[in-house]
Amino acid sequence: MLQLPAFFLPDPDKTEAGLIRVAQATWKRWAEQHAAWAGHDHPARAALRALADRTSSNVNA
Repeated sequence: MLQLPAFFLPDPDKTEAGLIRVAQATWKRWAEQHAAWAGHDHPARAALRALADRTSSNVNA
């Protein structure tokens, strides 16, 4: 079995943060596509507002 030196392994904290950013961006794009043709009360719109609120509260923290 091949063993790599530790410096070849990704930083777990950076990897986690990167995966979260990608997941949020992917989901946001999907929700925006659905919210574009749905009414104001569509769950995708509510979820986008919640994500915007969460993102702004994380920035201010």
